[in-house]
Amino acid sequence: MTWRFVIEGRPVSQKNAKKIGVNRKTGKRFPLSRKNVLDYKGAAILQLRSQWNQMHGYGSREPITRYLEASGIVFQGGGQAIDLGNSLEAVFDSLEKAKIIKNDYQIAAYGRWRRLRDPDRPRIEITLTPMERVHE
Repeated sequence: MTWRFVIEGRPVSQKNAKKIGVNRKTGKRFPLSRKNVLDYKGAAILQLRSQWNQMHGYGSREPITRYLEASGIVFQGGGQAIDLGNSLEAVFDSLEKAKIIKNDYQIAAYGRWRRLRDPDRPRIEITLTPMERVHE
């Protein structure tokens, strides 16, 4: 069985999207995601949950626990191109937060990924395929 998802919206890079926040009580610094990354992840989680529910019916569906190969296409909008690998980090985090997968470490292999332009409809199309065996 394979699972296919589409996340609509302009993909964002998570790698360089941190700023330093300061804890008001302790004064300690911590990395803080930028608003565009948080907005993208929030929208992605809603879209992924909706697609997951359509696949399996509404209710308590357990997340995938097997190791997976991820492949797909990143359709970028107009403007500056972002790094392919960095745009996938936000997607894999969103898959985990949406409870599609138990943990993003389950993405044990990267299949074929492509980056294309679609200024009218930026999106990420992702396919998750269970792996028979993972060598550790």
